[in-house]
Amino acid sequence: MIILFLSIIGCYLAAAALVHLAYWFKHSYLASRKKAGLHYIWIADQSQTDMEWHLRSLFSFSRKNGKQVKLTLVDRGMSDESVAIVERFTKKHGEQDIEVKKLPDIANTKLYNKQGCSADHWLWILQNEGVVNMADSAVLVDLHNPQDLSKLPY
Repeated sequence: MIILFLSIIGCYLAAAALVHLAYWFKHSYLASRKKAGLHYIWIADQSQTDMEWHLRSLFSFSRKNGKQVKLTLVDRGMSDESVAIVERFTKKHGEQDIEVKKLPDIANTKLYNKQGCSADHWLWILQNEGVVNMADSAVLVDLHNPQDLSKLPY
């Protein structure tokens, strides 16, 4: 009778140990694999009247879907109002993944012309400036170009 009782307790302990081991393996595997997210790069200029709407839409979309989003705003002559909107948004909502980069030398690069750069040229410039890594899955959106707005997830 005691042997039967000890074998039942042993089976329960073995099952509990296996559950804890599976839990540990699952979480250590997920921690080693970084949660896939997107790095959006917005190129903004002085004519951005919908900056707050774009910010709210992007981060509410990321919260609803559970995907981590990093946002880099490339300042191509943004107005002071747009910069203030971004600063207020980051303070109010506590978004840590918003960064504003002012790249003063873009106008002096050989790839830039008055009509604008292609997406490949912008990514090349941003990689040289250290904004984008090769490992990032970057989505480049020129907010001045209506065709690029289709790249946004909302």
